[in-house]
Amino acid sequence: MAFTFNAEDIAMGAKGLGYAGKYNVMISDIRDAKQTKNGWDMRTIQFEVQDGSEKGATIMHNFMDDSQTTSGRPFRYREINAMLAATGGNFVGVTIDISNDEFMNKLKQAKFAVEVNEFEKSVDNDGKLHFNPRISGFGKVMPASEPDLNSPRPSANNAQANDPFTGAQPVSDKEMNDIFGPNNASDPFA
Repeated sequence: MAFTFNAEDIAMGAKGLGYAGKYNVMISDIRDAKQTKNGWDMRTIQFEVQDGSEKGATIMHNFMDDSQTTSGRPFRYREINAMLAATGGNFVGVTIDISNDEFMNKLKQAKFAVEVNEFEKSVDNDGKLHFNPRISGFGKVMPASEPDLNSPRPSANNAQANDPFTGAQPVSDKEMNDIFGPNNASDPFA
């Protein structure tokens, strides 16, 4: 295996996004199509920040096509429309199929902007806590990315330390009786 040396390409591994904000991104990876439990087509797309202090940070987002939903009101497919509109491409009248590899691969390297307002808390299969950037909007490329330094990504350690219920034990029936008195049979809510 061989590669061409590039002194500008020295970033070490993937970097997580450190702050909420507005970022110029490029689609750097598109994962294989899957189906959700609801039967919707789903694609996970990886975006890479292109400039500023967060350059090289990655943001993952799951896109789902719920446009054929008959119960309720479909809305997730609109995220796909918003992303496609932000690329500046002409998709008017084009049938979009996110399970189509040929179509999706044409989007690789597309550049536009995303807005992240919050970090979504999740727990992986090993029980490890994560805070993932949640994309709230898409737009055209900006002159420069704008991290919101007042909205840092929470750390798993701080989240547990700041949780007032960390280490709390359930209250026993005896303790409840000591606090509120014995269970009163005449109480209509008992």
